[in-house]
Amino acid sequence: MSWSAAGRTALLVATMPAASVKRKQNKLRRHERHRRLSASSRGARLISTMQTGSKEVLCNARDRGDGVPFEAVATELKFFNEAQASKPYSSRVHITENEIQRWSVLSAQSRTVMFDQIATYLARSFHNSKLSFESCNAIMNDIYGVIISAGESPPALFLEIYLAFDEGEHYHNDRRDEDPALVYTRSRIAQILEGLSSSP
Repeated sequence: MSWSAAGRTALLVATMPAASVKRKQNKLRRHERHRRLSASSRGARLISTMQTGSKEVLCNARDRGDGVPFEAVATELKFFNEAQASKPYSSRVHITENEIQRWSVLSAQSRTVMFDQIATYLARSFHNSKLSFESCNAIMNDIYGVIISAGESPPALFLEIYLAFDEGEHYHNDRRDEDPALVYTRSRIAQILEGLSSSP
């Protein structure tokens, strides 16, 4: 059976357990509180550094004669990760609507396409152990919060990857001897990426 993107999104949301829905609602409330931190001078300094890095990528791309690459967005995500890696979620500078708008321009893509590109980039980076679970999960949480706050629906691929990272946030059936990121997220991400590589 072939599903449309909207159909897959609706199915994913409809089949989420009530506990997962409640966790996501709590996560969104936390996101709203933490998002305000990005307006601080600390946040402004980080964003300025990220923008400098992406400008260098764009200049290099122009020198090579390339089009505007997603690489510029990936560069900002790398800067973001490096600056935030050791911080708990509550102390991080968070991705906001401002970054999303700028990244959409940088990547020359619609927001929906860009959300999928970012999610795929994070999934591959996690799968290849280039980025930690904590970093990828924090970025996905931030972007999910921006999407919901803007009254948008997350695209199906983004949502699928978001839910895969979400599975690594909590113990399953109170199995505290398991690493949920390893047991659930890593295997689910591998399945998603395998599906992408086999898609026409």
